Amino acid sequence: MERYKPELVISLFGTNDLNEALNDLTSRTVFGFRVPEFIADFRVYRLACVVRDYVLYAPKIEDHGAWVFFDPDQRSPDGDWIENPVYLGQLELNYKDIIRSVRSFDARIVMLSYLRSKKPLRDLFERISEEMQVPYIDLYSPETDTSEFFNADGFHPNRRGHRIMAERILEGLEKKGLVPKVP
Repeated sequence: MERYKPELVISLFGTNDLNEALNDLTSRTVFGFRVPEFIADFRVYRLACVVRDYVLYAPKIEDHGAWVFFDPDQRSPDGDWIENPVYLGQLELNYKDIIRSVRSFDARIVMLSYLRSKKPLRDLFERISEEMQVPYIDLYSPETDTSEFFNADGFHPNRRGHRIMAERILEGLEKKGLVPKVP
């Protein structure tokens, strides 16, 4: 931030950031115990967590080499995501730290939901937005929550999905007066 001095930062937690099996939170807790930071930061420990997740979650390896895996405990019987208060609490702390950091460089920040964000996440983002007085653009809509806008893994947007995201971001920035209207 210091190097580029942006006026506006657009913040989005994407699908990998929101997947507990892939994010940093799973490596910080083992069998319900918090791992000390100095251990959790060791590369060997992090590699062990990747191996653990590979064994526990049996990821599918996509043709392009990406792992696609989820913690089955994070799904309800109907297949939807379960609201995990520990995870959402940590996500809230992280987002508030990001907002404070961006503001410390005298830049404005806009929060986005992910194209496929579930309701608990969108509710959290909306609450953070109100509490921290940060503009929020909700990219989710039922019309685009279909496979035609995503790669085979069902979570990463394809070209059409990225185009929809870009259009919604621009529209939201224009509505909030953060960028001039594009003819």
